[in-house]
Amino acid sequence: MLISAARRYQAAEWLRQMDQGASGVLPKEPSEEEFRLALRNGLILCNVLNKVNPGAVLKVVENPIIAVQSTEGAAQSAIQYFENMRNFLVAC
Repeated sequence: MLISAARRYQAAEWLRQMDQGASGVLPKEPSEEEFRLALRNGLILCNVLNKVNPGAVLKVVENPIIAVQSTEGAAQSAIQYFENMRNFLVAC
């Protein structure tokens, strides 16, 4: 196994332990693509950061999953991605 894959599996396991929501989204041994997709909306990252440093991310956008095929779903997803990633980066 490549070192990068082993580290990705370690990171995935840690994230799954830190955030219960990650368990449903992040496979135990994710591919690089699966790992990236699970983290791209920032929800897991914000939740974990708030667990490590309570209150670090003041606003976490938790929209229910909406079909991305619809225009409204795609727009809401984009807003969630932007807000959570921005808030995560500001808190770091």
